[in-house]
Amino acid sequence: VSGPLGAAFASTGVVQSLVVQDHQRFAGRAAEQRRAAPAATVPQRATSSVAADAAAVPWDLKRLQLGSRGLGDLQKMCDERGISRAAGQKKTTLVGLLEAWRTQNSSSGKRKAEQEQEQEKVEQQQQQQQEEQEVRARREAEEERKAKKARREQAAASKKKAWQPELGWPTREFQLASYCGDMHELIKYAKEKHGTTGGMSSTQVKNWLKKNPDFIPCWLRKTEWAVDHIISDKLGGHPWPFDYFIMPKSDNSHFNQWADAEKRKYVGEHAWQTASSFARWARDAARARIDYGRFDPVTDQFRGRA
Repeated sequence: VSGPLGAAFASTGVVQSLVVQDHQRFAGRAAEQRRAAPAATVPQRATSSVAADAAAVPWDLKRLQLGSRGLGDLQKMCDERGISRAAGQKKTTLVGLLEAWRTQNSSSGKRKAEQEQEQEKVEQQQQQQQEEQEVRARREAEEERKAKKARREQAAASKKKAWQPELGWPTREFQLASYCGDMHELIKYAKEKHGTTGGMSSTQVKNWLKKNPDFIPCWLRKTEWAVDHIISDKLGGHPWPFDYFIMPKSDNSHFNQWADAEKRKYVGEHAWQTASSFARWARDAARARIDYGRFDPVTDQFRGRA
């Protein structure tokens, strides 16, 4: 075709060619979009499978060879544990991130477990100490209760049963026979041998009685006896027969150093009054002969028996 008509047909062909090309390009883009659309949903399907995969992978990654895992698995493990990662990171980089996370997670978990164990241990120790204190307090209270009870019983027994001499309370006959101030031979011997030598000690009197056993009262001859100060040597009694009384040794230990109403009852009024008169006589006689200014309350309190 030539002439104007041919030119028109030629022009129409060009237009149709351009339209076809445009349709082809549009169809290509649509196909690419359709191919790309399924790929966009892959992360969502992968993410939905992380939970199932995580169940098979220890959360703390203990005893797990990370180098043997694939790149996809490593990416999933990082995402599951909240580990920040950049797109396109290599496997070695992801392994390093997971190794660091495992170290940190294991250390913090271990520290937390140790702290919990330590706290539990402290609480157990505190509870044990509290229990021990309670047991100790109960024991002390029980001991104190028993001690109070024993003291009450002892006091009640003392009131109920007063002290009794070994051979009973001496009769007046025994009192007169036991008072050394009424043994004239003993007083005569004391004047001759000890009148100016500081007196006659209770041991010296006992030795004299052993040499003169007839003067030992009959009520004492079957027991161990002792020569006792009526007014004790420690309280200022003087070493002379007028202050001595023979009695069972156990009774002598009972009276010890005391000169009280019980002692007065034991020796009788005659011996008590005579010993008291002798003590006053010795006191008055000493007043004119001693220098009171030489007494030292510190050093002289340690003076022994005469």
